[in-house]
Amino acid sequence: MKNIIKICGLDCANCARELEEEIQKIDGVAEATVDFMAQKVICDCDGATLEKVKHCCNNFEDVKVVEENPTQSRAFGEKIKIANLCCANCARELEEELNKLEGVQATVDFVNARVVLNADSTDSREKAIYAITHFEDVKIVDGSERKRSFVREHLKDIICIIIGALFFIPVFIIDVMGLTENNFTLQIVSYVLFSVAYISVGHPVLINTAKNIIKGRVFDENFLMTIASLGAIALGVFAGDGFAEGVAVMLLYQLGELLQAAAVGSSRNSISQLMDLKSESATILADGAWRVVSPEELNIGDTILIKVGEKVPVDCRVTDGASSLDMKSLNGEALPRSVKEGDEICRG
Repeated sequence: MKNIIKICGLDCANCARELEEEIQKIDGVAEATVDFMAQKVICDCDGATLEKVKHCCNNFEDVKVVEENPTQSRAFGEKIKIANLCCANCARELEEELNKLEGVQATVDFVNARVVLNADSTDSREKAIYAITHFEDVKIVDGSERKRSFVREHLKDIICIIIGALFFIPVFIIDVMGLTENNFTLQIVSYVLFSVAYISVGHPVLINTAKNIIKGRVFDENFLMTIASLGAIALGVFAGDGFAEGVAVMLLYQLGELLQAAAVGSSRNSISQLMDLKSESATILADGAWRVVSPEELNIGDTILIKVGEKVPVDCRVTDGASSLDMKSLNGEALPRSVKEGDEICRG
């Protein structure tokens, strides 16, 4: 029987591999997989062995098992579309914060930019919504909104970088040429323009640093970039070299963040197109009745019903009936494939 165990405190992919090896050594475990990104253990074992697996997890370094309601599938929770989730690590941190709330079970899907939320009460849901909207720059968006282009989505960041560059480049050229060395007025002007450039391009980082310090999250990239840039400015002022290095550090960092957002967005779109092939539900025959479950809950030998227009949830073999399958999403072929009893078909 396949079991999914939610865990926390797993620090790296190598630790996940070591934990997976430890679990596979347990008698009664047919197969085990530790998903580092999702912070969960998927194992094929019976109920008695499952307790041994949980004990193994709880005694592996700082890993702890997060108890869940086994009768409730997260795949069928409320799906909340979010935006401005920067990285997979941020998704993990947000998920940990949500699961700390009483009466809340949540999974944060970084690829699809959404939260699958199960709340026991309206009060628990409101606390979860508050936690989501107050986590860094994350906000909840309407799933019916039209997808904006990269330029429109990051227009504010682009404008800040352009303004910062417009103030920085001319003064930097003047500073490099040495025109400010013996001219007090030009020095004051250069300091003012460098300050405007720094505040223009760096204010999001400074604001996030202040917010995170208040919340107790100190040593993140915003804090480190604030220290690095302000340190460079301080060294430049004491050495008589001006603000140039500090402003350049912040400008290049923000430019790098913008390029990273473009790369991540492109990758996310590609992965999302592949994820669209995945079916989120399957109709299984259990105890003489049909019921809808998550594809992850299916076991080898189960009988499922695939209705007209549905995606195939798992690789399987046709045991009854015949139909035609649209295979364009898998092999690009426009011609439907006819299948009958005994034929094997692929998910998607």
